[in-house]
Amino acid sequence: MKITCKSEDLVNTLNVLSPAMAPSTITPAQGGVVLHINEGGITAAANDRNLGIETNLPGVVEGEGKVILHGKTLSGIAKTLGGGEVVIAEGDGQTRLTCNRAVFNLNNLLPGLPSPIWPREFDTTVKMDAKPFLDVISRVAFSSARENSRPVLTGVCFNSQLSGLDVVAIDGVRLAKCCLPAVGPAGQWVIPADALRAVSRILSKEPSVMIGLGETAACLQAGRTKLFTSLLNSVYPDYEKIVPRAADLSTSLECDKVELLDAIARVSVASDTTKDAGICLGMNPGRVSLKAKSETAEGSEELAGELTGPAQRIMYNAQYLLDACRAASGAKIRLATDGRGRPLLVRGEGENWCAVLMPLNVLDTQEESQAAA
Repeated sequence: MKITCKSEDLVNTLNVLSPAMAPSTITPAQGGVVLHINEGGITAAANDRNLGIETNLPGVVEGEGKVILHGKTLSGIAKTLGGGEVVIAEGDGQTRLTCNRAVFNLNNLLPGLPSPIWPREFDTTVKMDAKPFLDVISRVAFSSARENSRPVLTGVCFNSQLSGLDVVAIDGVRLAKCCLPAVGPAGQWVIPADALRAVSRILSKEPSVMIGLGETAACLQAGRTKLFTSLLNSVYPDYEKIVPRAADLSTSLECDKVELLDAIARVSVASDTTKDAGICLGMNPGRVSLKAKSETAEGSEELAGELTGPAQRIMYNAQYLLDACRAASGAKIRLATDGRGRPLLVRGEGENWCAVLMPLNVLDTQEESQAAA
C-alpha cells in the first residue's frame, strides 16, 4: 500500500480528524488515524469511541489496504513538512513517511479493541443550509454544560414539532433557545455539543449539511466528510417551563447591543477571577448601570436605556451575561425580569431566539431603592 499526496492536503485532512483523536493510544479507536485505500480512493478516519470522523484524502494510490497510525504523532509531523510531496508506504510493522529530505518510520498500531460500528442508514434525514445551521449552533451551544454531572445537559436538544424545530441548550444556570421552521418528522434528539462544535469547523467551507438521526447515533455530513456521534438518550428537561413569557415580566429594558457588550467586557475585568465572577446589572429609568468589585479593583459604567416597569438591580455571572448578549441578533438588545431571584430573559431584535439567565444573588431592598433613585 502506497499513498502520494500534497503535504497541505495531509495537514488539512488531519485537522478535520483532530476532534476525534483522543490522547490515549491503548486502542486504534482512541488516538489512531486509519488510512484506507479502496475503490473510492483514500479514506481517512479517526474515532474516540464517542465521536467518529471520516473524510477523503486527495492523492494517488498504489495497491490496496489499511494502516492505523498514531494520530497526534502523524499530525505533528505533517505540520512541520512545510510543503512538498508526501509518500506514505506501508511496510512490515512500520509505515514510512517521506517528504523532501525528511524520513519518518511510524509504528503501525495493532487493531486492539474494535471501533464502534456507526450506522449507515438513519430513520430521519434532514438537510439544512450550512449558514443558518452554523448560526444556530453558535447562538445556542454556548449554554450547554461543560461538566458531566448530568451528561444530557452537555448536549444540544433538537425538538422537531409541527410548529417548528426548537434547538435548545441548558446547563442548569442558563438556557439558550432558537426556533426554526419545521423540518422533517416529529421527534427529539440530543446531540453532544462537542460534536456540533467539531462539525461547525468542517462546515465553514460547505454549502449544506445533511443530518441523519437514529435511535442511538447521529451522522452529520458536510461535503465528503462525515461526523458520527452517539446521542444522549436521557430525558431532556422541559425547557418550556424555564422560559418566561416577556409579557409576564414586570421590568423590561432596551439598549444598544454593542454599547452593552463593550461595557460588560470592561467592567467585568474588575470582578473576581473565579468562574462565578459577578457583575451587578442595574435597570433604571433612562439608563443601564453595571458594577463589579473584587479584592483588587472596582469598576462601574452607565449607558442609555429605555426602561418599562420598576427598577431592578441584580447580580449575574459576568461571562454568562456577556455570552447571552453576544448571541442576540440585531442592533438592540432587550432584557426583562421580575427581579428578586427571578430569571433574566435576553432577546435580540428577532423573535426566534432567546436566552435565560439565573441570578447569582439578590441585592437587598435598600440597595434596590438606591439604584432606582
